[in-house]
Amino acid sequence: MTCSMRLPRVPWPAVGLSAIGLSALVILGACRQPGDLTETPRPASRPSLQLQLRPVTADSAALVLTLEGADPAAPIGSLTAEVALSPDAGWRLTGCDGAQGVPLVACHAAAPGVRLAAAWTAGTHDGELVTLAFTRSAGASVTAAPLGEAQLRVTQVHTVSGRPVGESLDVREGVRR
Repeated sequence: MTCSMRLPRVPWPAVGLSAIGLSALVILGACRQPGDLTETPRPASRPSLQLQLRPVTADSAALVLTLEGADPAAPIGSLTAEVALSPDAGWRLTGCDGAQGVPLVACHAAAPGVRLAAAWTAGTHDGELVTLAFTRSAGASVTAAPLGEAQLRVTQVHTVSGRPVGESLDVREGVRR
């Protein structure tokens, strides 16, 4: 922004330092856009990946990897991740299933947790991406702890065109209950 203002000509010795300072403040105040000092810029919203725990029923539980705020111009085509579980949870992985079209999904129980990989030829949009199903381990008490704490770590994410987008995603590491 440019600002121009004509000040009256005053001989130099007649102008004191306080008048120069006051003039500078008036000029700066006239050039400032309203709200510059009081409004903080909002950060741009970024897509986020997170785990959600579905309500536990009897001896079954499910963790769902979801996507929020997806960019329709750059849909996710593939991802790999690890889900770490509390070691004493008393649950075992019984399967995984992908959502949104016909994805290729692979899961592997890695004590204590799960490694997963998924790929979508048509890309993804907001919503559920992968569901991890768990059952109570044999011999685990019915009063055993719920599924426990789960932590998500995404190792790679690419668009359908193969461009890495891991840096532009927020990964909410803890499970949302």
